[in-house]
Amino acid sequence: DAFAPAAPPPPSTNSLQSLSLKSNATLTGEEYQSKWGTVADTEAVVLSAVPMRSGLTSTDAVESALSNFNVYTMASGELPTEFKFFLYGQEEDSFGGGYFLIQAVVMKAPASLALTIKPIGGEVNPDKRKEKIDQLVELIKSALGEYVP
Repeated sequence: DAFAPAAPPPPSTNSLQSLSLKSNATLTGEEYQSKWGTVADTEAVVLSAVPMRSGLTSTDAVESALSNFNVYTMASGELPTEFKFFLYGQEEDSFGGGYFLIQAVVMKAPASLALTIKPIGGEVNPDKRKEKIDQLVELIKSALGEYVP
């Protein structure tokens, strides 16, 4: 039928082509705090109120899911109304070697996710840096697929 809508393109199998995180990234708490402080809050990328399914009962599930995607936990904790995570990832040297420092807050009710991402080093081109951050956000959502619809 000449008027039938075209089939949607197949999903990309390589959606993270410009972002590759090291599987052996390490950072001390002191280094994390120092790096976090070097990026102005105005330069941070903030994503707020991403809806989540409820059911998160501990920090372990999130930490484990993210570590499978090379996003590591510096510290985490549970507060009465939220779970808070301080996370990081480092790009492979061939992709720029920059760090991404992430503060993630999971609100318990209504369940939602807020992310603050501070890029350190690596890509200097603002468009490419934004692309990498967007891919990092998608990677985090994918890792947390059990909780993020």
